[in-house]
Amino acid sequence: FVGDLPEFELVPFTSPQLNYLTRGGIPYGASTEIVGEEHSGKTTLVLDLIKNYQEKEAERVVKERERLLKKAEDAKGKAKEKYLQEADEVSERWTVYLDIEQTLNPQWMAKLGVDESKVAIYKPSAVGIEEPLDDIIKMLETGEVGFVAIDSVGQMISTAEQDYDLGKGN
Repeated sequence: FVGDLPEFELVPFTSPQLNYLTRGGIPYGASTEIVGEEHSGKTTLVLDLIKNYQEKEAERVVKERERLLKKAEDAKGKAKEKYLQEADEVSERWTVYLDIEQTLNPQWMAKLGVDESKVAIYKPSAVGIEEPLDDIIKMLETGEVGFVAIDSVGQMISTAEQDYDLGKGN
């Protein structure tokens, strides 16, 4: 017996079996790596998580707006205006999908229920991974991004690796 585990807000899987195995899904705010053989369903699994994240994010927005509107009801003057403005500004956080392999299929995304209009698909050029990762960090810092998927970490190559010259032996 492990004892009581801390409570985490989770993004669930659609599969009850996966939710059972993961105790409800993957935690918000944590890095989770999904590994497996090529063509084993990793991208499908991530797209399923994105769909469920989008649903939870829509629920979060509704709850946050309701909370702020309730505060506005009890407030007066500038405080009321502030809460109303904050309620208007609450919006869903985006998903960023870093498609390093450039194999993401929009039709498959739609079939799985992912709202593509809420996913920023980033297909980096062959100039190294540093720039795309820096861009994603900047997006996360804005608070407008809540979920990042990187497909595939194994394909990430630094600029130094790309520029490596075998003939120089360094």
